[in-house]
Amino acid sequence: MDYKIVILPKGEEILTRLNMIWLGDEVMAEPLYQSIANEAGREMDASGLNLMLVQKISVLAQRQQTPMINVLLSRRIPEFIDVLVDDKEAAAQAKEIYEDAMKKDED
Repeated sequence: MDYKIVILPKGEEILTRLNMIWLGDEVMAEPLYQSIANEAGREMDASGLNLMLVQKISVLAQRQQTPMINVLLSRRIPEFIDVLVDDKEAAAQAKEIYEDAMKKDED
């Protein structure tokens, strides 16, 4: 399948959009959001977007030494996709990849 290319917004725009998602813990959210904002302007397809988000969450969980953060934040990836991707078709593709990966993980 050919996935649409996503171009991430500028860094400040990424931070503004991500701050619309309340994670319940600013100490946790700030480094994650800044890490994602560091990817500003980057081009990637829907699978690349998922991989980038998973990697950023995984690094945060390792730094915080709390593996549960990885599980909890990974479940929020569809919300991150919704605020980061303006193209609804590309966002739908990215969320479909996420859902497929979660189904395979459960099997």
